[in-house]
Amino acid sequence: MSHQRHYCGKNWPEERIEELVRLYASGKTFAEIAAVMHTSPGIPRGVYYQNPVARAIRKRLHVGERPLRKKIWSTALLSVALVRHYEDNVSVEQLIKELAIPTGRRQVFAAFHSKRGQNLCKELGIDGLKQRRLQLAGQRFGKLRVIRRAACLPERPGRSRWLCRCSCRNTHIVDGMNLTRGIIKSCGCAWHVSGKKNSRYKNGRYTKRNFYTNRSFYAMHRRCECAEDIGYENYGGRGISVCARWSGPDGFENFLADMGRRPKGKSLDRIDPFKNYEPSNCRWATSKQQNNNRRMHHEPPTPEQVVALAANAAVEAQMNEVVF
Repeated sequence: MSHQRHYCGKNWPEERIEELVRLYASGKTFAEIAAVMHTSPGIPRGVYYQNPVARAIRKRLHVGERPLRKKIWSTALLSVALVRHYEDNVSVEQLIKELAIPTGRRQVFAAFHSKRGQNLCKELGIDGLKQRRLQLAGQRFGKLRVIRRAACLPERPGRSRWLCRCSCRNTHIVDGMNLTRGIIKSCGCAWHVSGKKNSRYKNGRYTKRNFYTNRSFYAMHRRCECAEDIGYENYGGRGISVCARWSGPDGFENFLADMGRRPKGKSLDRIDPFKNYEPSNCRWATSKQQNNNRRMHHEPPTPEQVVALAANAAVEAQMNEVVF
């Protein structure tokens, strides 16, 4: 179906289109017209502005592109709203409730910044329409203390920048938006903390030197035990499991003692791809060694070996449940 034909109301009779034009000229919104004419909200707008029959009817009825709507903002109402918002610091949402303004937040700000709203501000002596500049000097955000305002970048003249001093005594220039939103809290020194102060240190078993070893260890458990893992079908789904020594609370310490730290450029590999993860069947291997050690390069196991492998996997699962 063509969206243009449906949206412009090509099959609408002229009487229905004339009713739409008269309703909109009387001050009703497109949402209200849609409720009256039993259509979706977007269709009346498209018919009104895009249908050639509607254009002819508007011309005959002397209705412009923007018909005269209900007058919402009287001078008194706009004056009260300006004073309450900029002098008494009342929020726009509270103003809409107090004064029963039948518009949204965006329309209220549009009225404030209109030509009439600016003239009323001059008469009332309100300078609230001026852009309020951020005043962050002396404030602290995380490890950063703001010293003074810095020069703006040429490509971003409206974006405020601030010179800050970090708790490590380095100076750093940060955008004001990144400070107030909590995106940047240090000069970068927090990313290089090692040992127990590092945010990745958990359960007393992570150090920076063991990061990649730890990642290989948990990846091994995930592809063998988590059915949601992308590699579970080729590991846990085939009956491959992790030995009891490398499971449980002390599993990582035993894994580290048996395998050592993961060397650079290598990953965990099983010597026999048909056996489980255990100290006698695992090594650190390069990607080339792993490609040469795929299942297609080994003889498939006999049915008796498959049964034995499944039995061992069941025993390992029971032992893991007991350990946990």
